[in-house]
Amino acid sequence: MSNRSQRVRLAALLAVLAFGVSGCLIGTSENTKYQGRYISQETLRQIEPGDSRDEVRSILGSPTSSTQKESGTTIWTYSYTQATTKTGAVFLLFGSSKTTETEGAVYVEFDADDKVVKTWSER
Repeated sequence: MSNRSQRVRLAALLAVLAFGVSGCLIGTSENTKYQGRYISQETLRQIEPGDSRDEVRSILGSPTSSTQKESGTTIWTYSYTQATTKTGAVFLLFGSSKTTETEGAVYVEFDADDKVVKTWSER
């Protein structure tokens, strides 16, 4: 077998291997972690106007902070940071990683009688 013929066969074999297993050579992943007191929209919808502080605490837990307003209302704040890390690799030779952080908060406002007036979130 000639040298040229061997090179052509080797190139063909490498091409078949490269195309045949290329799907296995690329990998990606995404991981999200929360720091602080993350409250989902589904959980927040359980809080209704007229609920007491004890009812709110039983559903959401203790707030991150509490602010008393001059009007007599109180606002409970549940703050959190969301960190999402995306990683990718090609046959473990080339890799990348990117982390994106976002901050958010959920608020519950109580009237002077300690009943829920409203809730809202910033995400």
